[in-house]
Amino acid sequence: MQEVKRLNVLSVAKITALFGIFFGLVAGILFAIVSKLSVEAMPAELAAMPFGMQSIFILPIFYGITYFLGGIVGAAIYNLFAKWIGGIKIDLSKEGKK
Repeated sequence: MQEVKRLNVLSVAKITALFGIFFGLVAGILFAIVSKLSVEAMPAELAAMPFGMQSIFILPIFYGITYFLGGIVGAAIYNLFAKWIGGIKIDLSKEGKK
């Protein structure tokens, strides 16, 4: 058994930011599609506002920043807890070895 005693805070934050960008892009595309489909049901004043297309650009940035900060906080808390009670134990075995 190996134990993860400490996480590199910046590396966790970078990976979680990429997850956020991906999820933000998916959410932005879905929001743009729903927005585009519902334009016919809106009053003319609201239909002229391009909320849907902007979400494809805004949401990935927002989600990326949010997930980055969450990764920093999460990794820092993990490091603190791992000092107190120990880290996560995982079994790392080499390929072909049983």
